[in-house]
Amino acid sequence: MTRYQDIPQFTKNATYAIDVSWNYLSVHYINSILDYKLDVNPEFQRGYIWTHQQKEKYIEFILKGGSSGRNIYFNCPGWHNGKIGQYILVDGKQRLDAVLSYLNNEFTVFGKYHNEYTDGFNLTQASFKWHVNDLTTYKEVLQWYIDLNDGGTIHTDIEINKVKQLIENNSIYIPPIHEIIIQQSFINDKDILKEAIYKREILNNKSIENYKKSLTNNKKTKKR
Repeated sequence: MTRYQDIPQFTKNATYAIDVSWNYLSVHYINSILDYKLDVNPEFQRGYIWTHQQKEKYIEFILKGGSSGRNIYFNCPGWHNGKIGQYILVDGKQRLDAVLSYLNNEFTVFGKYHNEYTDGFNLTQASFKWHVNDLTTYKEVLQWYIDLNDGGTIHTDIEINKVKQLIENNSIYIPPIHEIIIQQSFINDKDILKEAIYKREILNNKSIENYKKSLTNNKKTKKR
């Protein structure tokens, strides 16, 4: 008997998702790298293959109201339990790089660089849906990557077969050292990310100063 319910299902999808406006993307990205050691280039990922023209077309599509292609997928085994375990980028590497590169004024959109526009992005339009799954094994993560990318013509057979081979070999994920995470995230190469770190440091210093002030005020209150 043939039944629809017997059809094998894809790997479970992420249950956590937030909207990240491109206005705040660089800060969110920096926090993910520095606080949670996000690995944006695990071994199963292909390289950065989009040209400036492809990046430009993607940005223009979104800014004209395009609604597809705004999802980015990550995995962290303990995301719902103190964010324990390695945080890795599973799908959306090209899109994420395209937007960060544009924010860094590396190419124009509609003939203008990002810093030539005088207003911010539309919050509900220019944003990513940032999904985080909590798959517990590397094998599950690899299969999820295949599920997300094997249905179209974007990825080549060679790229997909490479990931399938990792599954067959029972490959184990080895987190990169902190220096590699920093290097592959382009933190030191993009001015927009350097600026985000600067703003982050200022915010942290303000938080420290506010904390010290609160301690001082508490002491004064107790004396009274």
